[in-house]
Amino acid sequence: PMVVSTLPEDKRPSACIGCRSCEAVCPQQIKISEAMADFTERLKG
Repeated sequence: PMVVSTLPEDKRPSACIGCRSCEAVCPQQIKISEAMADFTERLKG
């Protein structure tokens, strides 16, 4: 989590807008938008 705070605001998980365009090209079929939302909530906690 501390490393996340060193990232520019536009590169942090909270910057994800949930458009899911990254999921369309993910070879592992990861639900990235859900993961980013979950990670953002965990960082707030």
